Amino acid sequence: MRCIGSVGIVLLCSLMFSGSAQAEEALTQRTQALLEAFRAVHSNDGAALSAAQREENELSFARLDGFFDLAAFAEACIAPSKAEFSPEALERFLNSFQALVRDVAYPDSGAFLRRASVKVGVPAARDGRVFVPVAMLLPDEELELEVSFCWEGEGASARVVDVLFDGDSLVLEYMNQFGAIIDREGVAGLQRKLDAKAEELANKRAEP
Repeated sequence: MRCIGSVGIVLLCSLMFSGSAQAEEALTQRTQALLEAFRAVHSNDGAALSAAQREENELSFARLDGFFDLAAFAEACIAPSKAEFSPEALERFLNSFQALVRDVAYPDSGAFLRRASVKVGVPAARDGRVFVPVAMLLPDEELELEVSFCWEGEGASARVVDVLFDGDSLVLEYMNQFGAIIDREGVAGLQRKLDAKAEELANKRAEP
């Protein structure tokens, strides 16, 4: 077997590392674009949104949808209890939960990020996913938080499938909460809570 020699090894390693660096840079830029998309969302902070703001939010929500795999996120949150859902109940849950994530997380995150200073950190690959940490600081409240976006896929096709807050998985948190509700009240009880939250948000939007 012909030895490629030390120069060849260095060249091959350089190629591999540059490819990895390019992938990390792409996800760093994608995370920065995600943060900007959040900042563009109008939130209902004590005053109803104008018609123009609602139209702008529709565009912002559609843009944010391109960064998240909400279906995978929703299914992961009920993974241990999925067998207890009928096909109809599963479809209803997935639709309801994804709608709530959009209606709550998008505006709330936008409001937070407009006030916070942020610094995107170095991506880290783990278990087939890439985690991009973002240090967030609210000086007025002396609040520091590290949020890590968990990406699956590459380039423009990469999607966020989980978010870690100071190392704690949002999927795992929901999984524990939903599992406890299903144990006590069944799948129907979980759906009732989602419906009640959706009604509460609808009433809030209708306020003058």
